[in-house]
Amino acid sequence: MAIQDFVREYFISPITSHSGYNPVNTLAYSLMAIVLLFFLIYPYLEKKKIKFDYRFALAVLPYVLFGSTVRIFEESYSSVHLIARSANPVEMGFYFISPGIYIMVGLLTIASLLVSIKLSRKKKWDKINTFRNIGIVLALPVVLWHLTHLTHYEAFISILLTAAAFSGAVFIVFGKVKSRLFADRMNKLALIAQTLDGAATSIILQFYPVYTEQHFISNAIIQAFGPFAFLVTKIIVAIAVLYFIDRIKRSKEISGNFAGFVKLLIIILGFATGTRDMFSVAMTTAI
Repeated sequence: MAIQDFVREYFISPITSHSGYNPVNTLAYSLMAIVLLFFLIYPYLEKKKIKFDYRFALAVLPYVLFGSTVRIFEESYSSVHLIARSANPVEMGFYFISPGIYIMVGLLTIASLLVSIKLSRKKKWDKINTFRNIGIVLALPVVLWHLTHLTHYEAFISILLTAAAFSGAVFIVFGKVKSRLFADRMNKLALIAQTLDGAATSIILQFYPVYTEQHFISNAIIQAFGPFAFLVTKIIVAIAVLYFIDRIKRSKEISGNFAGFVKLLIIILGFATGTRDMFSVAMTTAI
């Protein structure tokens, strides 16, 4: 197979045909993300003395919400469809779908953080508060616009309530057994994020069958055990990963700041896909 045919089959076609992810592009995107995040972004931000804690995670959330909501402008079945998708990185449509949306929002987030650091030195402003406020200014107009264009309020509310119920149940159980895992607010936020993602996927596939799962691993679980098995799996995997991170942090194999960075990634991935799916189904014109 020629290189151009390989790229077309595994990278370009999944974008233009809406077929989603396959083992090849998933592996490629994952490897690129690992290199960028752990060998470039983390060392750079640590040199800038960024502490990846609960306060910083809350400041990042507006950017996540911004990215997940502007993503919907590309969806042809959305009530706010504005942008045509594209597999060409020189066209705007590329930056409203994966992986382009992560590149655009990631660069915007880092740029906002650097501006906030500079302003904190010049104006004596708190850099994290400034960073958070820039994100709110970006996200608020888009979110408010979307909320005025919802077509399925029941889906939006159902996903939120399901995520709240399952997250709350986990916290109650861990409290009863006197586990300290969720005494860490980063762990709690990560579990909520992953539960929201699982709840959105499960409810959408269970009650709105016009949708399909585009991630091949997730789809295998759903096809074998049903949509809500995905939610349970997300919760179990999130708990296991958070426990493992805390364990190796206590053994001093990784620093507390690195552990916080990994937890931040778990939070971002959960909320990014969860809020996108929640707004997507709530604004669809396809059902």
